[in-house]
Amino acid sequence: MTLDEKKRKKNKEEVTPIKKKTKTKQSNVLPTNVLDKDIADELSEQKVDITSTQKFVSIGVQTEEVNFQEEITDIESAKNENSENSNNAYARTNVFLVPQTPRLPKTFEEKESTRRLIVVLDKACLETYKVTNTKPPKYQLINYDDHQNELRKLGINRVYRPDITHQCMMALLDSPLNKAGLMQVYIHTEKNVLIEVSPHIRIPRTFKRFAGLMVQLLHKLSIHSVDGKEKLLRVIKNPVTQYLPTRCVKLALSYDATPVRLSQYLPTLPSDHSICIAIGAMAHGTDNFADSWVDEKIGISQYPLSAAVACSRFCYELENLWGICKL
Repeated sequence: MTLDEKKRKKNKEEVTPIKKKTKTKQSNVLPTNVLDKDIADELSEQKVDITSTQKFVSIGVQTEEVNFQEEITDIESAKNENSENSNNAYARTNVFLVPQTPRLPKTFEEKESTRRLIVVLDKACLETYKVTNTKPPKYQLINYDDHQNELRKLGINRVYRPDITHQCMMALLDSPLNKAGLMQVYIHTEKNVLIEVSPHIRIPRTFKRFAGLMVQLLHKLSIHSVDGKEKLLRVIKNPVTQYLPTRCVKLALSYDATPVRLSQYLPTLPSDHSICIAIGAMAHGTDNFADSWVDEKIGISQYPLSAAVACSRFCYELENLWGICKL
């Protein structure tokens, strides 16, 4: 071999790269047929949708839809319960938790189907007295403290206590039973004047303002709201029984009657009937004012109670029975 041939061979070895043996990495990807079998075994108990191709496998697990449907059904059932119990219970609020005025029964069917407490304040001392002969003349509500001398001159020995009616109206209209829209109040005076009281009215806190309101009512025969859309007080025709629903239990509260425990007596009454109670709004006298139309006379204490306390006790027991005070 010549010198030129040796140089050419040496240059050729330097130019040609040495091929290195590379180790091929084993792929961890299983064939699609093996993967399908494993997935089918693991997810056999669940609801799955498996769509396999030559390259990809997609799995969709359906688990959350059942939970959403259960939540929706719970919300709908809660709404239905609230709508069914709209006549009972709690003070209604809007989205901003502001108390809303309860809807009162207006039609004959609504009054017959809605269970309510109807209170008749009987023998109420609401009479006016002309103070001056000026034009227009001024009138005041007769009360024993301010008009004692005038009553003596007229030969009237009765004790006029319109403050009893004032106290009873505040106790009734401020009760949760009335704020839930489940109460109706009537006033029957000694002069046989029947007054219907709207549950939306707010009775004046002081007796002086209450007396002025009663004078205006007895002369104008009605008191309207500020916007004029509703009659808060109005004089209506007698008798009071024509305004009572057909399904109604009529009771009269009397100290002379046999006392009962209201928590045990009220559950014995028909649950779908309204309850009407007659309470004497006078200082003293016989309690035969409602004997002609009531079904039963009951006592609620072994002690003599004022009319306002009797109203409060009866409302409290009925609120517990009808579930109005439950939080």
